Amino acid sequence: MPDRSPAMTSSTNSPISKPRRQSFLDLGGPNSINNFASSYTRAQSFVGSTLADNVLADEISPCTLNAQDEESAIANIDEVLDSPNAGRKGLLNSHRGFENLDTFHFPQDENTPLIHSRKNSRSSIGSSVGFHNNSTAPQTIFNAVNTLMGIAMLSLSYGFRLSGWVVGTILLLVCAWTTSKTAKILGSILKKNKELVTYGDIAYSFGGSKFQVLATCIFMVDLLGAAVLLVLLFSDSFTLIFPDASAGYFKVLVVAVTFILSFLPLAMISLVSLTGIISTIAILVLITLCGFLTKETPGSLLSPAPTNLWPNSLQEVILSLGIFMAPWGGHPVFPELYRDMRHPKKFDYCCNVTFLFTFKFDYIIAIVGYLMFGQNCADTLTKNIMTNKSYPSWVKPFFSIFLGILPISKLALVTRPIVSVYESYFRMNEHSVVTYKNGRKVIPMTTTKFISRLVFLLFLLLVSFVFTSFGKVIAFLGSAICFTICVTLPLMFHLKLNADILTPLLRGLTIAGIALGLSGAIAGTYASFVFEV
Repeated sequence: MPDRSPAMTSSTNSPISKPRRQSFLDLGGPNSINNFASSYTRAQSFVGSTLADNVLADEISPCTLNAQDEESAIANIDEVLDSPNAGRKGLLNSHRGFENLDTFHFPQDENTPLIHSRKNSRSSIGSSVGFHNNSTAPQTIFNAVNTLMGIAMLSLSYGFRLSGWVVGTILLLVCAWTTSKTAKILGSILKKNKELVTYGDIAYSFGGSKFQVLATCIFMVDLLGAAVLLVLLFSDSFTLIFPDASAGYFKVLVVAVTFILSFLPLAMISLVSLTGIISTIAILVLITLCGFLTKETPGSLLSPAPTNLWPNSLQEVILSLGIFMAPWGGHPVFPELYRDMRHPKKFDYCCNVTFLFTFKFDYIIAIVGYLMFGQNCADTLTKNIMTNKSYPSWVKPFFSIFLGILPISKLALVTRPIVSVYESYFRMNEHSVVTYKNGRKVIPMTTTKFISRLVFLLFLLLVSFVFTSFGKVIAFLGSAICFTICVTLPLMFHLKLNADILTPLLRGLTIAGIALGLSGAIAGTYASFVFEV
């Protein structure tokens, strides 16, 4: 390789990338505010990135590779070509470094793995060009906690109403511990198989393209369910504020806003979604504060409502399974969080901190809500707060603000991967004129894509009219989806892809875990359809 001068190897002095003035946002080195923001934006792009080819339309332009990135990628190619294993795995790794460059074309045939053939996938670009080995342990923990802390925690108090203190505590703790272990299992698989990046890659490595399609379908249902939950949260909350208005009106309103936001680039959607994190924290703080604003029961922490130590029936316990599993459904993102780490060896530590913190936070919210409303707990705490007349008059306006921001800020991000999947599936981007603006690929909007997004959001609106119970949707997603993607599938991957490190005892325990995961999914799903909330 020819020698490069310092001027060409420095990203700040290269003719391609311009120097940037330092500011207080750069203080702190790897954990500076700017780096946290960059890590957060990457983490948002991971949501659903395993679903299809060309999931995101704003990949990096080949013209914006600075000299440092270019040299790193070239070194990757050299390492692969010099390696004795410069075959399929070598091409996989080298392809990830240059797969978005038009000047390099790698051989591809019907025997080439799907992981190789997914050109322009953001997750695949991540391994060498700016999206890999960047996040520190604190940044990874922040992104992982943000992934797990969703609106499902608003139903945990209802889960305790169904299961009682003893069983509810055990179930929430077991769900947290189990999903923490399976997240580490995904990390161990990635450690052994350097060519794998995403959850979909692992699924393909386990069972081929058909199994990868199955995983994609499960993700689609998960994201669609999350979108329906956000629509229901918005409509249910504002119906309580404006009882004379129809819930359908608010569903149409939030879906219309989402349609407009769907045309924004990912960077802006990520920024908007950040307001959702703030709104979630604000809602939880307000709920706790409300418990000290009155002494009247229900609704007070000063005069707790009657609660149950044990469940009233087995049916209610089964229904609560999905509710307690729902907050832990972030496993599809964890493989990419692993690949984005500066020091992947710290992944297990990050999982320990993430799941312990999230468990404590979820448990506190569940306890607060159950103490405040006891056997009157609704399927979301916000319903209890909004209908309680013992709180000051300013409580409802504050809740309405945050309950309006939260669904709107999250819906565009949640629905984006689904939209990208069918736009890719129906090849809507193939005949578009691709341009580059500020170093980013820009695929222009077409009439066909405009209509297709409108059709999808109308479908989302229709589903929200069919499934109107927030609690039942949570129970279904937690059972059918989260038990599957967080317990059953990771253990199946473990059984095959980590077979060489499994002792007979661990193999038996893994099989037992798969059986329990399947049982929880089947029983909880049945309960979410049959039992009354």
